[in-house]
Amino acid sequence: MNHLTDKLMEKIGPFAEVVSTNKYLCSLRDGFMVAFPATMFASIAIIIQYLPATFGLEGITPQWLLDFLNNFFGPIGNAIFGILGLELDLRECTNKEKEQLKEAIAHYKKMQPFLLSATLYTHPYHEGYQAWTAISEFNSIYLTGFYTTFAKLRASRNERVQLPNIDPACMYQIDEQTISGAVIEKTGIRVPLRFNGANGEMARLKGDYSSALCWMKKRENSKR
Repeated sequence: MNHLTDKLMEKIGPFAEVVSTNKYLCSLRDGFMVAFPATMFASIAIIIQYLPATFGLEGITPQWLLDFLNNFFGPIGNAIFGILGLELDLRECTNKEKEQLKEAIAHYKKMQPFLLSATLYTHPYHEGYQAWTAISEFNSIYLTGFYTTFAKLRASRNERVQLPNIDPACMYQIDEQTISGAVIEKTGIRVPLRFNGANGEMARLKGDYSSALCWMKKRENSKR
């Protein structure tokens, strides 16, 4: 056994030494080692934050505990929410697709400071989709992401999600609409229209595993 080990070290040792002293590979190794603890901690934080929604316990979980999970673990979870990942082969992209990618990356870079500093609020799971909202300091900007699982043709046309910390005395801007905080506090915001087989031109969530973003901003000096 020792003879076999010595032979392997004799053959592999020089190559392993070259690899271990390569500055580029060492940089990658050190980068992964630094990022790994933060990534693991953020992943665990997201699991803990999702526990009530995953097991359908929101109705019996005390409100103070739900607030604690969202307020404490939410910002930690942004370490994951704020990372952009694209699974594709750039060599196979057309020029048009590459231009679209450049626009998407530029847009993400503008959003990233907000995402990494915002408080993450997770909504209870709804059949067919999941939503969570990033909320800026002083509750002035809300970014809600909607993510479908398996599409269903009988999706409701009037689905809504509730948002926390809405000021009923202020006005809010959603796309081109201005809506009072009192209305949003009571009814929530509308889920982007899901494809139901006949609304292809209007639907924003089409097919399995689609997504849509909804920005909402509090209008300055809008207290009534």
